[in-house]
Amino acid sequence: MVHANAVDIEEMRGKLLTLDDVRERLATTEPLGDRVFEAPQAQIRLEDGWAAGGDDTALAPAYLRVSNGPDGPATEYRLTKQAALEVGAFCRLPRKLQEAAPTDLVQTWVNRILTENMARYKEVKLLVRPGQDIGTALTNHTIQPFSNLQFLDILLDGIQRAYGEGEVLADYKFHHDLERTNLRLVVPGQQRVIAGTRVADDTWSAGIQFRNSLAGIEQTEIMGYLFRWWCTNGCTDTLAQVPALSRRQTPDPDDAYEWAREAVDQILGSLEGSFEAVQATTQLQVAPDQVAATVRDLFAEHGVPTRHRERIISELAEVGEDMTVYDVMQAVTVVANADGVSPDATEQLLSLGGHIAHAASTDRCGECRRILPAGFSAN
Repeated sequence: MVHANAVDIEEMRGKLLTLDDVRERLATTEPLGDRVFEAPQAQIRLEDGWAAGGDDTALAPAYLRVSNGPDGPATEYRLTKQAALEVGAFCRLPRKLQEAAPTDLVQTWVNRILTENMARYKEVKLLVRPGQDIGTALTNHTIQPFSNLQFLDILLDGIQRAYGEGEVLADYKFHHDLERTNLRLVVPGQQRVIAGTRVADDTWSAGIQFRNSLAGIEQTEIMGYLFRWWCTNGCTDTLAQVPALSRRQTPDPDDAYEWAREAVDQILGSLEGSFEAVQATTQLQVAPDQVAATVRDLFAEHGVPTRHRERIISELAEVGEDMTVYDVMQAVTVVANADGVSPDATEQLLSLGGHIAHAASTDRCGECRRILPAGFSAN
């Protein structure tokens, strides 16, 4: 097996984010105020170019006018592009259509739906910047935002309990806005060298993956994360995780934070076994006549989009002889780091990498040695 040069961890560290970087980005959306109102009380006003630009968190020439009752003056909130799109989505207009359609048609449709068809919605909630008439997200009136900054402190406390004081960095595959936060913390000092790969000194570090939504659109989840310093890819540990937090069962933020404290302790306590699973993949050969079938099964089971399938296959074509399950896992997770990959796809591919690590040693066909789908039964 050909071994590439060892990675310079100090050089790769410079690609990661500091905790100050993370806090600064999270603080752009906290703290939050809110305005609760009935949908027919609101009307939207859009100016040309409101949906232009790639930054959904930036202020747009879009305004939501909310009545304060029959006798009071209305309040007009300026909206971010994201909030304006959410108002349209609330009125059953797909976001892509909103961005492509003429402004006057979008405005007419949204206002008609708000006035005539939304009476069944007793109340909705506009998340606003404190002390400012700026709306940043629209959500169900029952949603109470769970603070990303408070979750971050809880994760760091858990890391310190497990590993002691030391450096913590964040993977640059970091996405944050009001709808979704995807954060992956890496503990450089908690290292494991994986032997028998194509890289000399193939060093990995332990970590935590966290997902949240201030607007309550996504579930809150905490999972184990293994970070590979070579190419800065890694995988989500599909076994080192706890069930996602149910907002219906846990609407109170204090209960959510207590859940997080328990979850991080449980997850970090099981990561050593996950490193063993990754190590085991280096000894599992993938026969040349089974490569196509193996990846086809994985793509189908996990719904990998065609454009990402092609990139993964291209990565595997570079591997050459003596392919192992470890090589397959790395081809998948390298693509998760590629330019132009959405946060959803990044999460999907990292999770697939974690699935491969754990399933490869136990969930394989006894004859052809292909990785079997989750829950497979021959009966």
